[in-house]
Amino acid sequence: MARHKPAIERFNERCGVPHLVTGCIEWIGNRRPDGYGRMHINGMDTAAHRAAWMLFRGEIPEAMFVCHHCDNPGCVNVEHLYIGTPQDNMDDMVRRGRDAAKKYPDKWPRILQKMHSVTKVHKGDLNPNARITATDAAAIRASKEMTKVLVERYGVTRQTIQSIRRGDTWNDN
Repeated sequence: MARHKPAIERFNERCGVPHLVTGCIEWIGNRRPDGYGRMHINGMDTAAHRAAWMLFRGEIPEAMFVCHHCDNPGCVNVEHLYIGTPQDNMDDMVRRGRDAAKKYPDKWPRILQKMHSVTKVHKGDLNPNARITATDAAAIRASKEMTKVLVERYGVTRQTIQSIRRGDTWNDN
């Protein structure tokens, strides 16, 4: 029977060597498109920098973030990490120019108008990561074309098209 490796051993196997100038330790395991590493720890898929904190520093207090001093999402060096509130994380994002106002200047006035708190989930056109618009969603629901055709036209997955058609997403338009 195969023995599962301890989390700390699996973690260390996915760490690069410290960068000579920055000191960042790059995650060489699975990564999301935004650069954050991913790892299974305690039966859950979690961000690699959060796993680093849990393995080397201990528990992360509820509703707190593990933030990067180095502004490198792929870094798992615990010396570059700190615990912060959601507001700390938002302030840091703005200070470093990664906020939605800089990234999505055309959408920012609508986002700002609707934003009530940092934990609010922005739905539909207010979500800066949305690939389609409310108009697109309405067209998808009304379309008799095959899912495959719509996938290619809108650049989203088959599941996204089906979810829109079922009303699971974009259902408040």
